[in-house]
Amino acid sequence: IYTWNDINGNSVGTGNSANTLSAGDYYVMAQFQNGSVITACTIISDTLTITEPDTIIINKVVDDVDCNGGSTGSITVNIQGGTPQYTHLWSNGGTTVSISGLSAGMYDYTVVDANGCSDTLVDILVDEPTSIVASISQTPLGGFVLTANPPSGGVSPYTYSWREQSSPSTSLGAGMTYSVFSFGTYYLVVTDANGCEFITNSFTYTPTGLFETNTLINIHIYPNPFNEETTVDFGRVVKDVELRIFDVLGKLLDEY
Repeated sequence: IYTWNDINGNSVGTGNSANTLSAGDYYVMAQFQNGSVITACTIISDTLTITEPDTIIINKVVDDVDCNGGSTGSITVNIQGGTPQYTHLWSNGGTTVSISGLSAGMYDYTVVDANGCSDTLVDILVDEPTSIVASISQTPLGGFVLTANPPSGGVSPYTYSWREQSSPSTSLGAGMTYSVFSFGTYYLVVTDANGCEFITNSFTYTPTGLFETNTLINIHIYPNPFNEETTVDFGRVVKDVELRIFDVLGKLLDEY
């Protein structure tokens, strides 16, 4: 008669084999039977050890989406324990240790080892920044100094690039303010720490002439506003004239 016992002497089965055993140490005790009588002769086997793989552990690394509405997110897993080789199953259909090109949302992952043992991670979050919001305004209202209002959203810090519509690839300045000295349509490109861009509203400056109220003299100044020099065209020869030059903020700079 065979009796199987764990290391603590608890019976776990009888007969030629013992099944459904957990990891641990076991031994078998054999007693000889003569007819219907069990003799006093008993043999105990050496200790038998049943091992098991380590518990499957899933380690994950999540890279969030760079820009709001983008699809640059990724998830990578590293598996410990279990029995290689592993099968990888993602809720988006992926079958490798890493999935990429992800938009913001929840993803599930299941790993199955060579013994059919599995573990699952659910609701793995791939996040994204909020949308960048920015605008510019004129200082003073209707003036020639443009000012960036503090942006929000995206990932700070932000950088600034002033542009003119006719040459959108040329940066005119990098500060939060810009003084307009030429006609055109001006706007600001705000870029966050992830390289995400936002284009603000714009302001347009067009050529304007100066006309005397008695309409006898038609005066044109071009360009206006200007940086270093400009042309004043009276439309005829004049012998006596008074000129006042103001900056874009309206401050008197000079008189002639």
